[in-house]
Formats: sequence, structure tokens, C-alpha cells
Amino acid sequence: MNWPPGQAARAAWPLSHRPARTPLTGPVSPPNCARLTSVGDALSSNGKTTDSDSVNCGSNPHGASNFQLVPTTPGPDMMVIPYILAGLLVLVGTIAVYFGYGGSIPRTSDQWAQFGTYVGGVTGPLLSFLALIAVVRTLHLQRSTLELEQARQLADQHLRWLDALYADMIELLDAALTPEITLRSVFDGDVEPEKVERKRLEKRLDNLMRLLVQYCQAVALYRDNISEFYDLRIYADRGARLLDAIKPLHGYLDRKYLPTIEFCDMHLRGETERARPEAMARSSR
Repeated sequence: MNWPPGQAARAAWPLSHRPARTPLTGPVSPPNCARLTSVGDALSSNGKTTDSDSVNCGSNPHGASNFQLVPTTPGPDMMVIPYILAGLLVLVGTIAVYFGYGGSIPRTSDQWAQFGTYVGGVTGPLLSFLALIAVVRTLHLQRSTLELEQARQLADQHLRWLDALYADMIELLDAALTPEITLRSVFDGDVEPEKVERKRLEKRLDNLMRLLVQYCQAVALYRDNISEFYDLRIYADRGARLLDAIKPLHGYLDRKYLPTIEFCDMHLRGETERARPEAMARSSR
């Protein structure tokens, strides 16, 4: 499909072909950061990365070896220290003011009573105010912790959703087209597409594209909603390798999938608009 000059992708294509962006509610354990070197490698282990595929991402800004949301607030012990120091400052200041304005060390019970009344009257309201601030601060931190935990659970659910979609695509790849031919073998170039009954191959590719569209939408939803917590490169890489494998066989797909392939490519690359179609012009991502 040709794009009208000067118009972005979302303006050029019909609404019926545009992948929907729905709120992130979907129900996936976090993967190891991995590199995948071929379609066969990317689709080999039923959607799971193997030890040989994994790489150390401790210093890699584009990957993470473990899914973990790290709070940015100080620990409970450190949070108490400012309030303790503020309380001591109030107490020391009150006593310093007492002696600075001519007060003397109490020597009788009446003088001690007067001194205690003075200290309690001055420091009591100030310390109570500090205690109130501490309580408000504690409630705020509890709320922040709860929100962080909810975000972690939502991210984990979404990753399980992505893994489930990927496992379904792997099942389609490994299901037999003929007794000796699978879609994986066609993708890997071991078997020519012409050796498979056209209608059977068209149906299998159509089913795979339906799942891949959902997968790419899920990647985009995750990136838009949870990107500050976790990098999604391994999932985008999986989808891109599948898309690259499908593109040479686009002649077996309905023409409606041409703009869909473009939008899948945009989702995987993190783009929201594009001046002209380019996915089919690239042999690989």
C-alpha cells in the first residue's frame, strides 16, 4: 500500500488496520537477557531461552538479568535519623534559650518544676508537630510501596502474557504441515514453500500472523506502560525475527496484512508514526 505524500502512518492507513492501544490490563515470568542469532535459534526451546543463549546484562543498559523493581526511597533506618536529629535540636535549643536568657541550674524542687514546665511547654508542641510529619511521611511511603508492588505484579502478569503468546506461535511453527515438513523448516530454508500445499501454508501463515499481531501489540503496551522498570529488547527481538521470517512469504498472505506488517514493525521498534512504509524494504530488523 502506498502512502499519501507528507502523511504519517496513522493518517495514511484505514482505522481497521491500525493495531489498537488498549489500557495495560492483560495477564509472564521475566526472561534471561539473551541474544538470538537465527530464526532457528530464536524459535528453538519452546519460547524459553537456554543457558547458551543467555548473556550477562549487569552492565548492559539495554537488558536486565533479573526482573526487579528497586525503590528509590531510603530504608526505614535512614528515614528515622532526620526526625531524631530534629528532636534533639529542639530539645537542645530550648535548654540553650533558657540559660541564654539568665536561667540558672535548678537547685530546689520548685525550680526543677518550673524548669520542667518551661521545657515541656516549649518542646511539647514542636515534638508533636515532628511526630505528625513522621506519621504522614510513613503513610506516604506505605502508599508508594503498595503502588510499586502493584506495578511489579502487573509487569509480571504482562510478561506471562507475552510468553504465552510466544509459546502459541512456537506451537504453530512446530506443528506439521505435512508428515515431514513444518513451518519452521520453511522459515529456515530447509524446505521450499512450493513443496507445501498452498492453501495449507496460507492458513498456517494467517494463524501465525494473527498471533504475531497480538504479540507486537503486547510489546508496545508493555513499553508504553512499564518501560521505566524493565527493558523489553529480548521480546522485541523475538517478534522481529518472526516478522523477518514471514516477510519473504508475504505473497501467501492476504493483502490486508501488508499494512499490518508495517505496524508490527513500528510496535517492535518503538515508533508511533512513520513518514513512509519501510518494513518490507528491509530484509531484517
